[in-house]
Amino acid sequence: MGSRSSSWSRGMRLVGWMLGLWWVLGRLAGAQEPPPNAAAPQAPRVVEALFLGDSNTYAGDYVAMFEAASLVAGQRLEHVPVGDGLGDAGWLNLGLPSETLSGLSEPGHAGGSFPRPDLHERLERILARVKPRVVYACYGMNCGIYHPYSDERFLAFQRGVRSLAERVKAAGARLVMVTPPLFDLGPIQERTLPRDAAQFDRPYRGYDEVLELYSSWLTAAAAEGKWEVVNPRPGLHELLRARRAVEPTFTVAPDGVHLNEQGHWLVARAILRAAGLPELDLNSDTFQDAFPGGLEVVELLKLIRQRQRLLTDSYLTAIGHLRPGMAQGVDTIAAERTAKELDQKIAELVRSIRSQLQSRLEPVVVCRDAGAGGYEAFPDVCRLRDGRLLCVFYAGYGHVALPNSSLPQGGRIACCYSSDEGRTWSPAETVYDGPDDDRDPSVVQLADGRLLLSFFSLRKSEASPGYSGLGSWLIESADGGKTWSEPRQLSASHYCSAPIRQLSNGRLIVGLYIQTEGVSQGSISFSDDGGKSWQPEVLIDNGGMKLDAETDLIELRDGSLFAAQRPVLASSRSTDGGVSWTVSERMGFEGHCPYFLRTAGDVIVLAYRLPHTSLRYSRDECVTWSENHVVDEVTGAYPSLVNLRDGSVLIVYYEEGSGSNIRARRFRIDREGLKWLPLRD
Repeated sequence: MGSRSSSWSRGMRLVGWMLGLWWVLGRLAGAQEPPPNAAAPQAPRVVEALFLGDSNTYAGDYVAMFEAASLVAGQRLEHVPVGDGLGDAGWLNLGLPSETLSGLSEPGHAGGSFPRPDLHERLERILARVKPRVVYACYGMNCGIYHPYSDERFLAFQRGVRSLAERVKAAGARLVMVTPPLFDLGPIQERTLPRDAAQFDRPYRGYDEVLELYSSWLTAAAAEGKWEVVNPRPGLHELLRARRAVEPTFTVAPDGVHLNEQGHWLVARAILRAAGLPELDLNSDTFQDAFPGGLEVVELLKLIRQRQRLLTDSYLTAIGHLRPGMAQGVDTIAAERTAKELDQKIAELVRSIRSQLQSRLEPVVVCRDAGAGGYEAFPDVCRLRDGRLLCVFYAGYGHVALPNSSLPQGGRIACCYSSDEGRTWSPAETVYDGPDDDRDPSVVQLADGRLLLSFFSLRKSEASPGYSGLGSWLIESADGGKTWSEPRQLSASHYCSAPIRQLSNGRLIVGLYIQTEGVSQGSISFSDDGGKSWQPEVLIDNGGMKLDAETDLIELRDGSLFAAQRPVLASSRSTDGGVSWTVSERMGFEGHCPYFLRTAGDVIVLAYRLPHTSLRYSRDECVTWSENHVVDEVTGAYPSLVNLRDGSVLIVYYEEGSGSNIRARRFRIDREGLKWLPLRD
């Protein structure tokens, strides 16, 4: 058995050596003489990105979409003159239909009119003519020649990729391999063949499995550090599964191979995600939906396609190739001149789009004046059962608005509603206006539909600082905020600045704090009867720190509770539903008025004041936190967060100062990090 195994191994090594020698000699022979359509060498063209690939790349839609989105995100480099002044640090698409990296071609390809071209036949000429910083190469679709899997074809693909990697590295560029998109059996099943077919003059029915193997190898071998990988296949398959559940004939490749516009967008989206462009919303399934309505992105894409086709055909003709039937491109000098004219139009349009986009990223004003003196502050927002957003906030004439002649009952609690996910808000209404300065409102809708609104009150006093606290209070609405109950006391000596939280077991718990001459620390109270009665406050050990608190808390996946308190910030944990708490510990960054939210994507967001209005997020249940993200330069803060229907998050906060307004912004946290999204139309 050992002798047979050894002989088999030696035989396989010999076969592998002979195949490798045949492959290398074939490329050397093909590279010796350029084809007759190759032009005389000229000065190399410097580009940021060079795209190589087969017919999907030559079609150019995913390349154009990648370029358009990158331009809008402000990622394109300024023009870099080279040689005679032609060329820039942009994108160049030199994809070629029918091409492979493996050097293989099925018998009778294209009706026997020509074998598949091999990238390596023209690669040296490309890299002599073009100097890229990064090369995107999308191959594999043709490399298995639409047959069932075989070791020989797989090894030929691997050798082709490794050879490309070596040449790209020698040219001083980075290589990004884009996996083959997909082979969609759905629309062409009757025109495919089973594995046991005698010959394959039509595609193998399970060819997408071959492509999956090629893609898996590209990803695994990338660990060697010779290339990076972008894999659009999961996104393509996910969309197919979702859409075919309701539309069985849906496809992104009508002939099984060549992508339609939506398919091209999903490839572009995968490349953009890998590039990590922070200004783009890359969760949409179409190019247009990735941008706010009204922007001229379709016109931008049209200009980029026009420029791309001009340069692609020009450089393919100048460099030369072995693929018959291709369009004859104009001279590269003439093509570059026309491209520069298109560049000017593209640049003007991009500036206009970016200006419009920037204006839409600006905060929306929820309320400018609730009729109590023009000072609005301390907002909280929640979603109602009917889908609207309810924002409650303090309205007065200043940071503390005690009763006076112009405002006899002092500061009050007001609210606004939004029926369009925070884009526009209703005029302010008064929720509660007692005889004192009623402030710091927070609101929550419980599982049974009731709204609970907590706040605290200050009463005018002769003693310094001119007022005294009256503790925390609670009002309730059973009709979605149309009417509210009379207030009942939540705590006589502790104060609230965060909403009541309903835990998974139904318990209601609220973060509180107490400040006296000798004590400054956080606390909580909880209710097990739906808020009718509240247990005595539980103090959170401040660990020797002076904690002004403004405590908020969140339930973690394991059922434990995590609390944050100002100003250091300091955290504490409870594993018994809030009955007891660990000694407070510094979190490593400062902040006031902390506020927690778990996003639809299971990320915990912590918003706070300092510096300015800021937030961080945690993907590991509050163990570690992201870097600080500044929401706004204003310092009022007291932020509040709510999940929007599309998976993004609305943050509401206030400005501070004379004429302080309530503001709102929108963001999303995904695999690439935090992205600010337009809220304005």
